[in-house]
Amino acid sequence: MTHALVICHDELFEHQKRVLMSQDWLMTNLTGVLDGCDSVPGGKGVFGRTPMNPIPVSGIAGQIAYLNRLRTGSGMSFLYRRAMGTFGLINQYPVDCFELVALDGTCCEELYLDMHFSHNSTLAPSGLILLTCRIQ
Repeated sequence: MTHALVICHDELFEHQKRVLMSQDWLMTNLTGVLDGCDSVPGGKGVFGRTPMNPIPVSGIAGQIAYLNRLRTGSGMSFLYRRAMGTFGLINQYPVDCFELVALDGTCCEELYLDMHFSHNSTLAPSGLILLTCRIQ
């Protein structure tokens, strides 16, 4: 089996933060973006697989970037869709539920993401792989 180097082009954290902070209308509507972390403090249950322990990401773009970097244990990427929003009761913000299907059909997942953090988690739910990105 050959492996290809995949280079993702996620924006640098400081650039994401500058853009976010420059959006007054957004900051007014998101009353307090939470500090970035790899897992939600006080989360209960299996990471990413319950609304009580969602994956922290930075906004809608962060959800997309995170899910695009996620792979099955064998390295297959996913098709995904937002299935619903719910409240995890970890903080005052809603949590989004995504349904994922591996491109080869071998894996189906239901993951919960909280988009109210300043940067994306670097952790993957158990059994999955999160590609490491580097800026060239």
